[in-house]
Amino acid sequence: MAFRLSPMNIELGFSGNESRTLFKVVNPSKDQKIAIQFSVKSRAIDKHGKESRLQTSDFKVFPPQVILKPKETRNIRLSYKGKENGKKENIEKAYRLIASQVPLEFSDKEKKQTGIKILLKYVASVYLQPKSVKPQIEISLMEILKGGEKLKVLIRNSGKKHSILKKPKISMIKDKKEFILEGKDIEEIDSVNILAKSERIFEISNIANAKKISEINLKLDYK
Repeated sequence: MAFRLSPMNIELGFSGNESRTLFKVVNPSKDQKIAIQFSVKSRAIDKHGKESRLQTSDFKVFPPQVILKPKETRNIRLSYKGKENGKKENIEKAYRLIASQVPLEFSDKEKKQTGIKILLKYVASVYLQPKSVKPQIEISLMEILKGGEKLKVLIRNSGKKHSILKKPKISMIKDKKEFILEGKDIEEIDSVNILAKSERIFEISNIANAKKISEINLKLDYK
């Protein structure tokens, strides 16, 4: 039976009331209890979009595990307990809150095993954020592939806050001619998350309107 977790995205501060929040877990089942465990890991995304997560002691989750009765809702408190280095550096830090449904009971054999079977998992985004930080997104051309029918581009966030590229548009200019790529043309970058001080590489394949262009200047707009 699936459970529900909310919210799935939260921004916190480094101290005071802004450094803690509540998540809600719900057991929608009419007749089954479920067990859920919680953990927090730091988060990074490499140039090719692969996410890595590391153990961290920056947060405390209470309670760290719950058993929910049928139709029960429970609040889970998340509190930042780390140092304020990120605040001093004035840069956002990214984390994942992981809620994992596990079996209610384990056999003796299962208890001796190193891993616990995960029945269902939700992964929420948590951002530890100094005030007044902003993203700064730039796009540059890395390579023109397949005779000008495909572009390899680098999107860099040199700012200090993550940015999600919602409804992006790429403007390509050559000899005062402008070509706009949007929607399905650039679905590879739609809704992509670029973390603070990070960069991503993308290959954009649907550029038939600009395949004869050999030198271009790129401009990225998004909401």
